[in-house]
Amino acid sequence: MKNVLSACFCLLFALAACDDGGTSNNNTNNVNNLNNVNNLNNVNTCAPACEAWENCVDTTCVVQDGLCGEQADCLAPGTCNIDTHVCEVVCEPACEIYSDCVAIEGTATCVQAQWLGWVHHPITIVDPIVNGTSLNMPIDGISWTWAPQTGGLITSYGRDIDDPDIAYLWHLDLETWEHSKKVLSGDLPPAAENFCGGEDWCQFIGYDPDNQKILVTGPRAASVMQIDPTTYQTTLLTTSGTRPNDSWISYTHVFDFAARKLYIFGHLGPAGFSSTLFALDLDTGVWTSMALAVPQTYDNCLVLDSDTGLLYSFGGEITEDGGETSALTDAYHTIDPVNGDVTTGTMPEGIGARQAMSCAAGGVFDGVILHGGAVVNDYYNEALNVYYNDMWRYDPATDTFSQVLAGTVPGTLEDPDQSGDQSFVADPTIPNFGMNRGYMQPMAQFCGVAVIGAVPIFTHEQFYTIGLDPLCMGK
Repeated sequence: MKNVLSACFCLLFALAACDDGGTSNNNTNNVNNLNNVNNLNNVNTCAPACEAWENCVDTTCVVQDGLCGEQADCLAPGTCNIDTHVCEVVCEPACEIYSDCVAIEGTATCVQAQWLGWVHHPITIVDPIVNGTSLNMPIDGISWTWAPQTGGLITSYGRDIDDPDIAYLWHLDLETWEHSKKVLSGDLPPAAENFCGGEDWCQFIGYDPDNQKILVTGPRAASVMQIDPTTYQTTLLTTSGTRPNDSWISYTHVFDFAARKLYIFGHLGPAGFSSTLFALDLDTGVWTSMALAVPQTYDNCLVLDSDTGLLYSFGGEITEDGGETSALTDAYHTIDPVNGDVTTGTMPEGIGARQAMSCAAGGVFDGVILHGGAVVNDYYNEALNVYYNDMWRYDPATDTFSQVLAGTVPGTLEDPDQSGDQSFVADPTIPNFGMNRGYMQPMAQFCGVAVIGAVPIFTHEQFYTIGLDPLCMGK
């Protein structure tokens, strides 16, 4: 992209000061801007008056940085556009949408766009019993949804510890950033409902835009909770069919409301991982399963392409001997959930074999966004692990990957304990989740995506957003 927008605005809007990358460029021929003392001084001290692309400095007209009256005013490799009087730097081939073209040591170079960056949204729990600054999430894996009528997110379902008859959802208000409980009424599942392993730990949370209901269920739950987002009145849809086993945990899931399905591909079991695609019909409550021609997979990232109805699974850990041995994979799979056809590719070397990536597709951007991940070699001594916070984009139309954000140092290590093991302490200013897998979704109100993940050690679950559409962001 040409790095000329700010300079163009300085010329076009002659009645306003313009900020270009933090440097104020005064418009020297604007005698009507009474608030701009420098402009008045320029007119009073420079005769004749300076051109629009010049500043008056000590009675001399000086060309502003990045602007020009002739080619000699531009540093190489810039070219003076005589119509706009902007020094333009053009990269060949053209930069990606998430890059700017700038001159570095005389060479036109694509660099990360200045407007691109994560935003951390600190939260405050508002509750008579619970307090803190982290989100309440399901114990086994993260699931959350944007519920527009509530003005915020639904992050988990739970029961009152003193009175199990009281059921609630945890809600995050996106205006106040207050995190509080919303008490449910109506038909509720039993207090001891088995979502997985006899607990309510494995939760799948979504928002059904067709019926305008919040959905909460689990792989073993006897029903799907259908919750009115304005009254929190609840009805139950009974489930049946071939559901996942009770002893499985750490599921990877995604909703497809166009197909009226909840899909699961990837889990951890006592005898291996999963090579089965499970689907829950959101209208009938019937679970079905389909064997896939892929290795058993766990801790992968699963995303839906809403344009095609295809699923994409990226990375993770695989086993081919029932869990006796396992290895990370750099494979990604395109899965047709209708007939079970799978096409497999290899992620680029810049990504490599990873587990615990977050991913999202749809919204205001094209393609699939991939973030972070880990190479976990030891669950106790994290000095042996590699943690990532970079971001990539996968384009299904061209089957190509491109980097959006370069990785940074994700955090520090604590001093070794008496066993010599070191724990990882993440930098909470951007999403650094260590070996934990976050859950990412597109969010149009933030012009990009949002991700929630557990930030080790003591920061816990946090909410982050990043804008990915420069037009949506006014860039």
